[in-house]
Amino acid sequence: MEISTQQILEQRSDPELKKWLFNQLMQTHQSKIFHFVRRMVHCQQDALDITQNTFLLVWQKLHQFNGQSQFSTWLHQIAYRETLHFLKKQKRMKPSAVHFQALTLPLSQSLEEGQMIQWLYEAMQQLPEKQRAVFALKYFEEKKYEEIQLITGTSIGALKASYHIAVGKIENYLIAKNHLI
Repeated sequence: MEISTQQILEQRSDPELKKWLFNQLMQTHQSKIFHFVRRMVHCQQDALDITQNTFLLVWQKLHQFNGQSQFSTWLHQIAYRETLHFLKKQKRMKPSAVHFQALTLPLSQSLEEGQMIQWLYEAMQQLPEKQRAVFALKYFEEKKYEEIQLITGTSIGALKASYHIAVGKIENYLIAKNHLI
C-alpha cells in the first residue's frame, strides 16, 4: 500500500505507525535524494551515509515542516546542508583520504552514454561544492531557480550566474580532456 507524503505528515504522531511511515517516506524519496547527494560526493558509500543521515534528520524535524514550500524542496534543503557539512569535514581530512569512485551506471545505458555520463561526473567533481549543487539541481533534477533558491538560500541572480559558470567550467574540462568535440 502506497501512502502520500501528506498522509505521512498527518499520521506521523501515531506511535504504532512510526516505523512503517518512516519506511514509506524513505521509499518515496530516497532515490532522488541519493542521486542528488551522489552527484555532490566522491564515494557511493558516503552518499548512502549522507542520505541515511538526511532521512533521520527529516524524521526528527518532520514536525517543523510548515508546508510553505513543497515537501521535496524541504527534503532537498536538508540533504543539501548535510552534504555541505560532510564536504567541509572532508576538506579538513588529508587529501589522500579522499578518492574519486566511479559511478555505477544503469545497465540500460550504452557504453558510449555511460562513458559520457562518467566524464560529466568527473567534470562536476572539479566544481566548488555550491556550484556542483546548483548544477545538479538545475541540470539533473530539472528544478526551477525559485526552488533552488529555497534549497540553497542563494539569490536567483547568483544561482543563474553560478549555473552559467559551472556549465562553462564543465565544458572547458571536457574540451581539455578531449571528451568534447
